Amino acid sequence: MVPLPIIVAIIVVPYILSAIKILREYECGVIFRLGRLLPHAKGPGIILVFAPVDRVVRISLRQEALEVKPQDIITRDNVTLEGERSDLPARN
Repeated sequence: MVPLPIIVAIIVVPYILSAIKILREYECGVIFRLGRLLPHAKGPGIILVFAPVDRVVRISLRQEALEVKPQDIITRDNVTLEGERSDLPARN
């Protein structure tokens, strides 16, 4: 018969190892505990997320440039120019 501490270790060690999450340098993690948002987002690095209680949502902090088609610009002296620009998406 296998002793009880060994059985507990066989169950607990994989659970703890699966709870370790690594957030990249450009990511932020928002943790929901029992469906409610925790007050502070977790930054890059190692965090613990316990599966039945916590859920992590990864958010990318990288900037994305959006291509915008060229537009005609009319100046004060009625000269038409074609201008190009790039936009950064708004974050809510």
